[in-house]
Parts: sequence; C-alpha cells; structure tokens
Amino acid sequence: MNLALFIGERMSLHLDREINKLRNNLIILSAQVEDNLFRASDAVIHRDHNSIVEVSKLDTEINQREVELEENCLKVLALHQPVAIDLRIITTILHTNRTLERIGDLAVNLAKKARRLANTSELKISPLFYELAERVRAMLHQSIDAFVELETSKAMNVIHSDLHVNQLKKKLNLIFTDMIRSNIEEMDACVAYMGAVRNLERAADMSVNIAEDVVYLVDGRVIRHLSDH
Repeated sequence: MNLALFIGERMSLHLDREINKLRNNLIILSAQVEDNLFRASDAVIHRDHNSIVEVSKLDTEINQREVELEENCLKVLALHQPVAIDLRIITTILHTNRTLERIGDLAVNLAKKARRLANTSELKISPLFYELAERVRAMLHQSIDAFVELETSKAMNVIHSDLHVNQLKKKLNLIFTDMIRSNIEEMDACVAYMGAVRNLERAADMSVNIAEDVVYLVDGRVIRHLSDH
C-alpha cells in the first residue's frame, strides 16, 4: 500500500513532507538495527572479535539517530497538532523508533555474550540456536517490511512466528541445562548461550510490538492485549 494514498488528502503538503522525512529516517534506523542484530548474533555463533567491536561502534550511531528522530517526531506533533490517521502515523513512528533502539541495546548485550564466550572452551552449538537466530532476524525484517508496505498480513505473520520462537527458547534452555548437568566445566559457556537465547527472544518480542503497531496504524485496532493472536 502506498503511504501517500493511505494518508489521502487529510494533511497539508508541508505535514506530508515532514511525515515522509520521519518515515525515511525510521527506515534508515531499522536497517542499522537489523544489521547490528545480525552482526551480534553472528558474533555469538562464531566468537568473532571484529564483529563484537563493530556492534558497539554502530550502537552509538543508532542511539544518536533514535534521539534525533524522537525529537523530530515531537516537533511535528507540537507544530502541526495532527489528528486521526495523521496522529496514528506519527505515534507509530515514535513507538517503533523507541522499540528499535531497545533492539539495538539487545544487540549490544549479545555482543557482550560473544565476548564472554571468547574466553570459554569451545562448545558444540545446537542447530536450534542457528534456527532461533535466523527466525528472530526474519521477524525483525518482516515487521519493518510490514510498516513500509502497510501490510497487516505481514504484521500478523510476525505475531504468529513468536510462538515458534518461544518454543525454541524452551528447548534450548533445556539443552544447555542438561549440558551443565553432564559437564560442570561447560557451565560458563552454557550460561552465556542461555543469556544470548534470552536476548534473541526479547528481540522477537519487540518485533511483535512493531507488528502490532502496524496493525493499529492500518486498521486502528489495538491487538496487544488480545490472547487469540
């Protein structure tokens, strides 16, 4: 769906331009956050020192961009006092901006787990961890696609994917717990991996938050507290 067609003629040309700027800046931020989450999860898998350093560097830029975008959203709200769909668009951008910054923080936490793993013995990783990392990356990417394209079907796919992520988290925690029981020397590595699993699961939850905001933006429905989605 085209954003201009979605908005229609409800807003002035100036407000139209301002919202398009906010939207484009959010897309840039989302690409950076997605890239950093990919780099951080890759650092955990491969214990790559260069990726660990790069995650921290990019996070500084992400934080700066998030602050600037929030300030610009608040300026547009104050200057134009939008209502109805215009207000929904700006508040969705504002909420998504904050959510992306939090996902960026989780990428940093993943990098910290990778640094910790670099100081532990090598441990064979379950294929389920690779599946979890890939699933979470896909959820984040699709949630942003849903926002860009204003596609509630993609947003709902993200929401439904969260159940599988939760199942993977439970299975992986059981696997790492059993590893600790069978070999206490692997405890440090297992605990670090369990922390990484928790970070990835939280990133999936936040991708769901973005998807829920898309549904609200397009349909005006609040589905965050519904139990049947």
